[in-house]
Amino acid sequence: MIIEFCHLTVVILHDIYVNYAKQLLCQSYLPCLIELVIRNNALSTIIDQNNQQSRNNCSKVETLQIVEPWIEPTTVHLKFFPRLHRKIHDKN
Repeated sequence: MIIEFCHLTVVILHDIYVNYAKQLLCQSYLPCLIELVIRNNALSTIIDQNNQQSRNNCSKVETLQIVEPWIEPTTVHLKFFPRLHRKIHDKN
């Protein structure tokens, strides 16, 4: 069963267990998600699983902050967040 959060635009998962982050991004529907703050280890785990629902949820994200450690998005992240990739290229 997938739970829909149709008005949720910003998700801050700074201090959260990896499993909770996975549940939110992989087992829910977030059609309006445009900003995500997430710990690097949680994001890496989610990307490594290559879950289609998490890809769909992340497809509209325009702002991504990766914390602990604070890092800039890498090529792997940009492939998972296509709008983020476009936004970075539009700045140049």
